[in-house]
Amino acid sequence: MHRARAAVAGVLSLAMGFVSAATLADGVDAGSFVRDGIGARALGMGSAAVAVADGPTAAFWNPASLAGLDGLAVSSMYADKFGLDIAYQSLGLAAAVTENLGAGLLLIRSSIDDIPFTGDEGDGVFSETQTLYVLAGGYDLSGLLFSPEQTRSTVAVGTSLKAYTHSLLEGRGTGVGLDVGVSAGFPMEWGRLKMSLSAVDIGETAIQWKGTDHNPTNHVPWINRVGAALWLLGDSLCLSGQGDVAVGRPHLNRMRIGVEYWPIAQVCGRAGGTFASDGTTRFTAGGSISWHGLRIDYAFLPNAVLGDTHVFSLGMGFRLPARDDGDT
Repeated sequence: MHRARAAVAGVLSLAMGFVSAATLADGVDAGSFVRDGIGARALGMGSAAVAVADGPTAAFWNPASLAGLDGLAVSSMYADKFGLDIAYQSLGLAAAVTENLGAGLLLIRSSIDDIPFTGDEGDGVFSETQTLYVLAGGYDLSGLLFSPEQTRSTVAVGTSLKAYTHSLLEGRGTGVGLDVGVSAGFPMEWGRLKMSLSAVDIGETAIQWKGTDHNPTNHVPWINRVGAALWLLGDSLCLSGQGDVAVGRPHLNRMRIGVEYWPIAQVCGRAGGTFASDGTTRFTAGGSISWHGLRIDYAFLPNAVLGDTHVFSLGMGFRLPARDDGDT
């Protein structure tokens, strides 16, 4: 059974563009393993997360949101994509460095092990692994833009430095990319609004292969995520919307919507939808349980053709002691 599932995963990998390094061609899209994002909360909301991501996952979605940290946060994620033994995982750490500066580290990994094949030297197995390392920082500009007497809106900027690796058979591809994000928050009498923009893999991140017959260069598409989120009912209800605009690749354009509702402080439910430019629609759902800074998130990603995916995330936040500013 395991070998059969690995075989299906291997075929799926090829079909999705993770083809043998010997047959890769220059210009082929790369980085698709993270295109829909990370984190059960975000995925359960249809990946409409550029304006709502918090904690370590903000390093991926919009590094500007790291400026809002008030302590230390850790998070992890695990999913078996489509139930085909395709492990999809992340591990992250984020912390407030100063009152205005936050930083985050992320490791994201997708792997398929023991894929069977038949070659000139007989039967065997191989594996495929894709990894993304992210180092990010966000800075709050509000103190420079608004006086203490004003009703304070918030403006933050951020950047993420990313390193990709992709190993397949004897080949290995590597590349370094850059994201830039900005966010603006507006408190209102009836709630609060946040608007965000994140330019992802600016200029198209180049993945250079070595150890293959042709050593091609592939590219991670440059995608601009533009979105907004509205919090109502004392922040218990969140409505989120996002547009993904791929530079030069209109087939990757997406519209995303999400909703999250916490009827009580410890439990929430969420749902989302993704609408592709080719007319394809996908709906997702999920929920959370939160207790004393510990949060467990779950997302259900249905797929009638490939199989359903269940995503689990675990996060913990620690508020840092108040800084002593010398006042008595």
